[in-house]
Formats: sequence, structure tokens, C-alpha cells
Amino acid sequence: THAQSRLTEEYLRQAKLPYKVVGGLRFFDRKEIKDMMAYLRMVYNSSDSVSFKRVINTPARGIGKTSLDKLDAAWSREGALWDYLGNEVRQPQIFSGKAHKKFADFYGMVENWIQLQPTILMSELYHRILDDTKYVEALKVEATEEALDRVENLEEFNSVVLEFEERELQGLSDEEVARRKPLLLGKFLEQTTLAESPD
Repeated sequence: THAQSRLTEEYLRQAKLPYKVVGGLRFFDRKEIKDMMAYLRMVYNSSDSVSFKRVINTPARGIGKTSLDKLDAAWSREGALWDYLGNEVRQPQIFSGKAHKKFADFYGMVENWIQLQPTILMSELYHRILDDTKYVEALKVEATEEALDRVENLEEFNSVVLEFEERELQGLSDEEVARRKPLLLGKFLEQTTLAESPD
């Protein structure tokens, strides 16, 4: 399957051997993996407006292009888009009703992850993102072969996260693990970003 190619790619990358995937995409170039990486980058750096724009409506949560254009037009480019959205959520100026609620729900969800991240393992954060966004459920509703392949890829991404945790935390005391939790996300993103291709 497509998910199984990840191990081969990782081996070749670690051995510094050039490779090319024929007839498909590299593991970290797949949409669902890029989406998960964008969510993780949002937790690590909420000012990342590229990641924000990638995931604000992924999976679909009813925030359309018109609302995003309206938000983008109102944002003065001074400060982070995320901070602007936070102010809009707290003191609505451009959105009301359903649009405001959808943005507020998204903002609250990501802010919750940001608060939790220093206290939980990467694998717990990843599962929280999957659960809160209902990403897998959305793919299962599609019920296409491609959607089911994406679910497999997300399961394989879980393996990537677990392998990372094992490497980073193996043999450490509970106290040392607790001290390292806040650092895991940054280190994970640093290591996995090397495997990604730019959009």
C-alpha cells in the first residue's frame, strides 16, 4: 500500500540516497499528511498563516472562501493573522451569527491544543487533532478507495509519531519525560520538515 512506502523512503533518506517515487507521491507529500503537519505547525506556531489557511476548512467546517477573503481583507498585516482572529472571536467586528461561531469553534479548538501541548505526548496531541477535527470520520463518509488509502496513511503517520517518541523518550524517568514533553513538538517538526517538499 501507499502507507508502506514510508519505511522505504525513511531508510533511503537516512542513508542519504536520492530516490524518486514513481506512480505516486512521497509519503510526506500526500494531502492528509500535509494537513496533519499543518495542524501540528499551527499548534507550535499559531502565527503560521500558511498552515492556518491550509487547515481552516479541512475537513470542511463551513468556512468558505468568501468568509476567508473577508477575514484576509480585514486583517491589517500588522501582527499575526491568528492574533487578529482571536480578537475577532472575542470582539466581533466583521463576523456574526454562524460565521462567527464557526471561526470561534476553530479558534477555541486550536487554542486548546496549544494549551495542552506542553503537558501531553506527541501521540496524544495527534489523536486529539484527529478526534477534534473528525478528520478520519470525514474520510470514512467519503467511502472511496482513495479516502480509505488516506485513512491508512494517517495510521502510518501515527507510527511515525510513535517511533519518534520512542527514540526521544526511551529509558527516561517519568520526571525527565515530563520535562521533555514541551520540546517534543518542535523537535518532531524540525525532523519531519526535512522529509516534506514545499507546496
